[in-house]
Amino acid sequence: MSRTSTNTTTYFGSFGSSIIPQSQIVDHIRSAILGGNLPEVERLCSKISQNDVSNYRDVYGNTILHTAILLGRSEIAQYLINFGCPLTTANSIGETCYDLLAKSNIGSLVKYVHDSEKKKAEAHQMETRSKTTRIVALETEVHSLENTNVSLSKKNQELTIELGKRKRDIEELETQKSNLIKASRKK
Repeated sequence: MSRTSTNTTTYFGSFGSSIIPQSQIVDHIRSAILGGNLPEVERLCSKISQNDVSNYRDVYGNTILHTAILLGRSEIAQYLINFGCPLTTANSIGETCYDLLAKSNIGSLVKYVHDSEKKKAEAHQMETRSKTTRIVALETEVHSLENTNVSLSKKNQELTIELGKRKRDIEELETQKSNLIKASRKK
C-alpha cells in the first residue's frame, strides 16, 4: 500500500508466525482498523516503532489515524493518539486529523482529543512553572555565591595584609635577634 522498509519483524498472525517487513505490519494494522479490531491494533503496534506507524501513508496520503477517524473507530483512534500518532499530519488534500475530527460526528473522540490537548497544555504549563521556579532558585543561589565570593575576597585581602605585617614583624625580630647575637659575641 505505501512504503517499503528493509526492517523486518516476526509477525504472529492467525496463520502462524512469519518474518515480514515492518511496512506490512502497518498494512495489517490498517486492516485491523478496517475491521474495528482494537486488540489486534494494540498487538500489532507493540511489534513496531511509533515512528513506523506514524509515517505510514495510504494511496490518499492518510495516516492510520486518519483512517480510524474516517471510519469512526473512536477507541482505536484514542489508542493511536496515546501511541503517539500525530494529529497535525496532513493527507494528500491537506486535511489533518484535527480537520477530520471537526467534520466527524464522533463527539466522544472530539471530547477525548480536547481533554487530551488540555491535559498536555496543563502539563506544559506545570513544567514551565517548575522550570521557572528552578531558575529563580538557581539565580538566588548564584547571587548568594557571588556575595560569598565577594566576602571571601575581602577576607583574603585582609589576611594578605595581616600576613604582610607579620612577615615584616618577623623580619624585624630576626634583625634584632641577629644584632643581639653580634653584640653578645663582641663582649
